[in-house]
Amino acid sequence: MTGAPDAAHPRTLLRRRSLLGGGALTVAGAAATVAVPAAVPAAAASSAPPAGVSAVYAQYVRRETRLRLWTRREGHRWIRYDLQRFTATGISLDAWRLQEVFAVDLSADAPGPGVVETNPARLATPANYEYALSLQGESHIGGMHGFELSRGSLVVLDGRAMPVDELPEYASAAEFELAQENDLLSRGDRSVVGDLRVRHLVTSAGLRLRWSLTWRQARTVANAYGAMLPADKNAAVSTRCRFMGEAREHDLTVPGRPRADAYGVQMYNRSNGLALSVELTPDFQAGYAHASGSGIWVKTDQPGYNKAYPTRVYPGQLEDVAEGATWRLDATYRFACPA
Repeated sequence: MTGAPDAAHPRTLLRRRSLLGGGALTVAGAAATVAVPAAVPAAAASSAPPAGVSAVYAQYVRRETRLRLWTRREGHRWIRYDLQRFTATGISLDAWRLQEVFAVDLSADAPGPGVVETNPARLATPANYEYALSLQGESHIGGMHGFELSRGSLVVLDGRAMPVDELPEYASAAEFELAQENDLLSRGDRSVVGDLRVRHLVTSAGLRLRWSLTWRQARTVANAYGAMLPADKNAAVSTRCRFMGEAREHDLTVPGRPRADAYGVQMYNRSNGLALSVELTPDFQAGYAHASGSGIWVKTDQPGYNKAYPTRVYPGQLEDVAEGATWRLDATYRFACPA
């Protein structure tokens, strides 16, 4: 499964505000230029006017089977979500996945042909976001772990559905959705153990992840996570966290695994107002029955990220699932990055 000290002067986190607007589909074409530094720079003011912040701007990079999705809230930098289709025959993998998340400024009012990103700052690193689980006696499956094969995918722009390959190079809408149907395989015999239906829905309010897993075989699950959040391990990104519903914080610069029975977690620092969060509805965690007192825990003892693990089955616990049983997850990711 695969911190530095805080700055001396804390800053109050900017209050979140959703700006859900309408907008007709628009089309353009040409590639953007992206350069990613190793460290997070100070935020520069975006040139995009507030009037454009309600849209989701999409770029389909065909040569990389990658979708770049930009959103912006008033007073904030642009947030860019990278979704990519990963294929690897050796581990039976063919699926779209959230790859990483950046805050950026732009050389123009909105993404489009010839527009260049400036001051990119990585907020969340490449890692498993959507789910990861293991069957008894096997290693992890799903997402980057492999053993997941696509049966089909569609893009939906403000209710208009189309195959991904029919997307223009650039488009915009008030809501962008990527929908998938996939087979989940056993790592042992590569038989289909479950039907996965996965939705990534992006608006200016954040990214909503929804999926259902219907088991096609009765199995014993050794551990299971969903809606993970690998915050970049960087003093300008994540040095503190708080679990939703708790009035205390945890120090992410200390190696360890803070945990709580909670439906969400927020990670932040005390220097620049940046914050990342993921919050779930209760369905997935099933009352923490198999979570060993750890509805969510945050792993801080690895280089590169402080990773939140919303947990259904914790290592050392087991859950027996019946053929036909369905697991569901509904989670929302939010990223605050004041300009």
